Amino acid sequence: VRDDGAVAGAGPSSSWRPVFARAVAAYGLAEDEIAVLLFVVTVKIQRSQAFRSLLLTPDQMVIEGGCSGTHVQYVLGLNQLQMTQLADDSHPLVRDRTLVVREDEMFGGVKMCVPDGVCFALLGKSLVAEDRLRLSGTLLLTIVDGTGCGTGRSETRDGDVLSGGKSAARTTVHE
Repeated sequence: VRDDGAVAGAGPSSSWRPVFARAVAAYGLAEDEIAVLLFVVTVKIQRSQAFRSLLLTPDQMVIEGGCSGTHVQYVLGLNQLQMTQLADDSHPLVRDRTLVVREDEMFGGVKMCVPDGVCFALLGKSLVAEDRLRLSGTLLLTIVDGTGCGTGRSETRDGDVLSGGKSAARTTVHE
């Protein structure tokens, strides 16, 4: 990966850039915001219990509903001001529903998560109709459509794609 985010030698053009890199540039994210988004996506898509245990503290072994804001702050070395700015409803990631921030009723503070459709989009996977609907009107969907990912076909999911150890099968039905 070059300094400009392009992947050298990938695809027919040497300036090809992954959806995640395009989204970071389009949203104008700072380094701390990139780190939070990357961390939350990584926690969501990982499948290894060993990796999960490395990411979470002993009292937070279950990742139901997202990552604790306190834990994200601790792991990434962020200050409270950075977390407050990122969790604000006016932040572009939160406003676009790319990053969902809600109150953590169990531990206090906030929980941060990314919806499944956002993970698929950021990873360059095809989007099912439901995901496209949830992302309608967002900058992320504009970016995905610009890359050609998920356009021109209707899809349905077959099984729980992001669950640990289960099949990641997706069935595509071409129009």
